[in-house]
Amino acid sequence: MPRYKFQWSKLPSRLLVVLCQDLGFVVDGESPAAALQTVYGARPNDDFVRDAWSTLLRAWLQNTKESREWIVDAVREARRDDGRLTNRRAQMEYLRGLRNTKNLRSIVLQEFIAFGEIERTEESPHNRVKDVVAAKQQTEPPRAVESPAPLPPGDNVTTTTDEPKTESQPFTAAPGSVVLVRDAEWLVTSVEQATDGFFVHVTRLGRGDGRG
Repeated sequence: MPRYKFQWSKLPSRLLVVLCQDLGFVVDGESPAAALQTVYGARPNDDFVRDAWSTLLRAWLQNTKESREWIVDAVREARRDDGRLTNRRAQMEYLRGLRNTKNLRSIVLQEFIAFGEIERTEESPHNRVKDVVAAKQQTEPPRAVESPAPLPPGDNVTTTTDEPKTESQPFTAAPGSVVLVRDAEWLVTSVEQATDGFFVHVTRLGRGDGRG
């Protein structure tokens, strides 16, 4: 008989109680986790998400940032929606507007099972973040990171800086100064202030500039 990492008893107790109440289960002499397991088995399935979707929205996703963000991103990617929602209110409005389809249930079920595989000693947001990161690192393949293309020598280049300016690190790239970027020296030809930083126009020094 297969043994799963998921256990109903690993879920937050408040979520288990609300699920049983909303689904109309009478817990008589057994725990909410046992009642849910009796109906849906050792691990939840598509039927569980179909029946409990409204409760999961209110009692789970509204208060669990990591799961909510993962599901929203996964659904938007599957639907090929543009942009990314980062505000909780916008994320919840988006989820409430979705139809309870098989594709949605598949994504929600995947995250709910992962949520029920976490051993919780203390139900705190801090521990939840660490546990989710560790679980996803074990299941998701590493993503390749593209390196930026090298800049050609002798060309005029416009770059930007949006680093916060502090008293200990003032912005000093004035026209005529030389800056070091990517192990190469660049001559600052002009500087334009923008709303979130500066546009710095530079020309690379070295090959082809007449300097020894």
